[in-house]
Amino acid sequence: MTYRIAQFTLALLGFAVATAGCGHRQLDAVRDRIVRADHQATLVGCREMLANRQSYRVNPHYNGGEQSLRGVAPDPHDPQIPEAIRNLQPTFIEIFDDSVHLGFAAGGHRADVTAFASGVDDKVRGPQIGRGRALVSGLWYYEDL
Repeated sequence: MTYRIAQFTLALLGFAVATAGCGHRQLDAVRDRIVRADHQATLVGCREMLANRQSYRVNPHYNGGEQSLRGVAPDPHDPQIPEAIRNLQPTFIEIFDDSVHLGFAAGGHRADVTAFASGVDDKVRGPQIGRGRALVSGLWYYEDL
């Protein structure tokens, strides 16, 4: 009996180690897409989404297809989403009054890109989104390990 418990424990530990490594690889892939992206084009695309927030198809997987209580939640696969945003392959998008939030699920980890509307003081607002760092003025990146 003790031998079986030890076997099960080792198998469970091996699974935990294997899946943890997989999550980091997924986060690395997301980070790589974000770092290699044209940050200025991403900011322009997000600001275009702010201006046209009601013209996008609703994300059917977000909150049961309902809009966000705080903003608009477009489908990231909508062909009307700017190409620079689609190329990043966000898991979800939220459009608020003064910002666009791109969320990325990465194997139990999370990464986010937040773009602020023109005129918003991102040097004040950017650090409020966590341990974020500016990619360009108005565009911030954050990841949660």
